[in-house]
Amino acid sequence: GWAKVYGYNTIILDDDDPYVHGFQVI
Repeated sequence: GWAKVYGYNTIILDDDDPYVHGFQVI
C-alpha cells in the first residue's frame, strides 16, 4: 500500500489507496 508521511515518525495511510491494507499483516 501507499503511505503519506508527515513529520518524522507519523505515517498516515491514505483511505483512498486501494492497497492501503498492504501495510496490515493478517
